[in-house]
Amino acid sequence: MRRAVINHKVTLRAACGVIALILLPGAVAGQQVLDNYIREGLESNLTVKRKSLALQKSTAASQEARGYFLPNISINARYSVARGGRTFEFPAGDLLNPLLSNMNALNSAMSGLNPLYPTVPDYPDIDNISFRFLRPNEHETKIGLTQPIYNRTLSLNYRIKQEEENIGAATLELTRRQVAREITDSYYSYLQAIEMVKVTDEMVKLAKENLRVATSLFNNDIIKRDVLYSAEAALARAEMKSAEAAGNRRSAAALFNHILNRPAGEPIIADTIISLSLPEGFSDNVIANSVAQRTEKEIVDIWLQINALHTTLLQSERLPVVGAAIDYGYQGEKYRINSDHDFAIATIALRWNLFAGGTITRKAQQAIIEREMLEVRREELIREIELEVTTSWNNLLTAWETVQAATTALQPAESAHSITSARFREGKASYNDLLQAETAFFSARRELVVKEFNYLRKKAEYRYVTGELLK
Repeated sequence: MRRAVINHKVTLRAACGVIALILLPGAVAGQQVLDNYIREGLESNLTVKRKSLALQKSTAASQEARGYFLPNISINARYSVARGGRTFEFPAGDLLNPLLSNMNALNSAMSGLNPLYPTVPDYPDIDNISFRFLRPNEHETKIGLTQPIYNRTLSLNYRIKQEEENIGAATLELTRRQVAREITDSYYSYLQAIEMVKVTDEMVKLAKENLRVATSLFNNDIIKRDVLYSAEAALARAEMKSAEAAGNRRSAAALFNHILNRPAGEPIIADTIISLSLPEGFSDNVIANSVAQRTEKEIVDIWLQINALHTTLLQSERLPVVGAAIDYGYQGEKYRINSDHDFAIATIALRWNLFAGGTITRKAQQAIIEREMLEVRREELIREIELEVTTSWNNLLTAWETVQAATTALQPAESAHSITSARFREGKASYNDLLQAETAFFSARRELVVKEFNYLRKKAEYRYVTGELLK
């Protein structure tokens, strides 16, 4: 059998009731070409880079949430110069002057009655006091420390951020698998396009040879001119198909390079050996393992864990929050830092939401409903994965059977073409017979190329849906 990429011959053998292609020497090395492109694509693909940056962002958010457990230390300095503002009047004279006047009169009277009464000077009148609300100059420089003592929401929020980081990692892994599948499919499409170019080139070569033979037979009056015209038309059709195949190859190469984030004209190494073989037999264990290994299910499981933490977080809003704060610094009208101007303040604060209008309960109800929705989605996803795996395996078997059928169909078509071509050169077969044999032969070749690479794509799809791709 002609190989999918180069013109090697392989033999079909039956093994344990399953027909497989013999693994040619160097097949493992050939697979390394595709593996190298997958590694390159995973490093350069823009979608993978974007998801990788999203994971880094989630990691930074998790580290940020962890930092809220630690104390917050800050230095605050302020120096103010004020002019104008409100003035406050304190009636000190109006309040104290009558009292002082009475005391002066009392002292005077006692001195007249008792010569031994001590001499006391008269108390002067006191003016009312006026001062401004804003100090003309004022400074405050302090270092402050705040530390949460009990805050349940901090620990829960940190755990949520950790799970969101896990979501980012799982999403990145899912994207990597999807990109690997795209690279594999695109690479096989490129190799198929190369094979089609080879087939059409051979068609052109053979059409030119047929035209040469037809010209010779016409010159010797063995065939008529209409046969010569038919040969010329067949050559034109072959050249048209060759041009179409070359265009398809360029398009396939451009798509492949686009996925790898490379220039469209970047050279691509064509794998010289492709091995066709069936995976191990299908069983219920394959389905169970596929469900367990699929990243989509892992993501839903993480969302369920986040939902549980979020529900607990909502309920924790009913709990008190306790924090402490310490401030130490200096203040005064003049900027002086010494023991005469320092101050210290220690604070313990408590906040406890006793009633919030039932909003916490309603939020918790929404979270419970969301969890039920996630559980339904999880069950739905499991069923979808089971169906995908079963369908993919059936498609893989069908593709394998069509490869065998196409291989079988090629052998008689090739023999018929060889015999008819020899008879045409001898003038014993009509050109229509030759054209019919050639059409059947090249149709069988093209069909085999399509079926082989269709099988390879189905096999890559099966590896993807079973979670084996990139493992």
